[in-house]
This record gives sequence, C-alpha cells and structure tokens, in this order.
Amino acid sequence: MILLDIVLGYGSHPDPAAEMVPVIQKARDLASKAGRHLAVMGFVCGTAADPQNLSRQETALREVGVTLAESNAQAVRMAASLVLEADVVGGRL
Repeated sequence: MILLDIVLGYGSHPDPAAEMVPVIQKARDLASKAGRHLAVMGFVCGTAADPQNLSRQETALREVGVTLAESNAQAVRMAASLVLEADVVGGRL
C-alpha cells in the first residue's frame, strides 16, 4: 500500500503527477513480478486555479490506477480498510 498526500499551489512541484506516475508504474511492475498487488491511494489538495491544475493532476493519477479520495482523512480510512481486509482474507488476523 502506498498512500499519497499531494499538495498543489505556489511553492509545490510544478507537475507532481508527472514525477509520480512513472515511479508508481515501476513500483507496480516490481510488485507484480514478485507476485504481489500494490494498491495506491491518495488525496490531491488543490483547486483548478492552482498552477498545477487539480483536474489534470487527478486525471493523470487515476489513469495509472491511483484511487483518489475526497480528503486526506478519507484516503487514510480507505487505505486502513483495505489493509485490514487484506489481512483478514490472507488469514493474518
């Protein structure tokens, strides 16, 4: 599980999704080759008026399979739920 909290605006990276997408793809490929699934969830804090454009960032992340939440708190709850579910299904709880 990778949990992302991305903040847009002045002083932030000019295109965070462009930096993250190849890394996410590589991490997923490595996990797949090892017979594992890698879930990636997160939240993008920003607006359409930010220089990075919220919609463009979210679209790029979704296209690589990132599940985005409506808030960082919701992203944490979703990630925790997925991890707990995997533990139960995998017989670790």
